[in-house]
Amino acid sequence: MTGVTAFILDSQPPCTVSGRCQLGKAAEQLAQAEQLVRQARAIAMEGKMNQALWCDSGGHAFSARDPGRQEIMINVLADDGETEVQDARTMCGQCAEKAGLLRNRVTNVLRKRLPGRADPVHIAELENELGVGNGGG
Repeated sequence: MTGVTAFILDSQPPCTVSGRCQLGKAAEQLAQAEQLVRQARAIAMEGKMNQALWCDSGGHAFSARDPGRQEIMINVLADDGETEVQDARTMCGQCAEKAGLLRNRVTNVLRKRLPGRADPVHIAELENELGVGNGGG
């Protein structure tokens, strides 16, 4: 016996499929599955790592998970000194709030509607759209 058929000494015809030992084939599949699991775990760990961003306004690093972070586009002069181009600036939530970028904003968490409770903001929006209620006459 040679190769993969050596896994089972004196194997009978039902033990082999397409000329290969079933145990050998299963061992290869297990090794492939273990490799895929290792790769998936490595990818998952990469996703859990936090990323640091640079706050262009405050000149400091901050977490990419900052829920108030803002990216704004501003017009700046290009290298030729004449043409205006847009450039992206990133700010942490604290600096964005100081700059007035977070005023009157409601996060999705605060807008979440609880079952059995009326959401006054949503009701006011609907009344305004339909022209009824306090402002609709």
